[in-house]
Amino acid sequence: MDNLLNNLRQRIPIQEISIPKELSDDELLNVLTEISQENPYYVKSFFNKLFRTDIDQDEFYELFSEVINSKPKQVTETDIITYNINGVLVKIRETPRIISGSGTTGLRTWEAALYLSLYLSNHLELVQNGNVLELGTGTGLVSLYLLKEPKLKLQDLIITDGDSALIESLSHNFKLNDISIASVNCHSLWWGKDVVPSSIDTIIAADVTYDAEVIPSLVKCIQTGLEQGAKQALIAATIRNEDTIKVFEETIVQNGLNFTIESRVRKPSELDATVWFSQLTQEIRIYKITK
Repeated sequence: MDNLLNNLRQRIPIQEISIPKELSDDELLNVLTEISQENPYYVKSFFNKLFRTDIDQDEFYELFSEVINSKPKQVTETDIITYNINGVLVKIRETPRIISGSGTTGLRTWEAALYLSLYLSNHLELVQNGNVLELGTGTGLVSLYLLKEPKLKLQDLIITDGDSALIESLSHNFKLNDISIASVNCHSLWWGKDVVPSSIDTIIAADVTYDAEVIPSLVKCIQTGLEQGAKQALIAATIRNEDTIKVFEETIVQNGLNFTIESRVRKPSELDATVWFSQLTQEIRIYKITK
């Protein structure tokens, strides 16, 4: 049942959803009602699948009548997705149907951010009581998870991205999670140009290695942070292109730094996790970079 609710909140494709034989009608109805406020067509599609089972459906007909005439969202329309990071629910307003393109990478949550969040949830000691700098925050998932994790205490969290407009839009996601963005140090940081904050213990980033042209600036930024006293950088990378990730690894070494692969999953879709990964998701690695 928990798996079904997590999948619905994350808006995984309806054809990928498995409906258990025993349902908690009230719990399911509450989640579907919440989803219907933002994406009624998704709820309609789920009902079309649910009603083909032999499960008692009486509890759901009123809500079904409300969504029956709904239409699918357009590619550029936003949705509010909820990710369950090992029990911590993080809401993100994003454009999940955006695939890629100039200026669009920060409009959806990418798989490496999910994996890094899961990794940190199992290794809180890496950032406990520390000062953390996130590069390329995108939708803000990783930082929002860290801020909401009840077992974690941070001295400081600095959230950055090269897109200043994206930084401004993060306020919506903070509000969704009942966090005041005014209470967080959040600003634009252009790798290789802007000043890298000092007094940092750990640098984190996810899905920032997709473009070989920006890798030298990224590694230089990490190098500066390490030279200023950071103990480590944890970088989550989806391996979409072997040549690009080779450039990343070679650039680390060329800058006099060391790296280890702390975690890797070759088939993320086979993970037994509270978040879902598509079967098309390629290998994800977490690199630890040190001086």
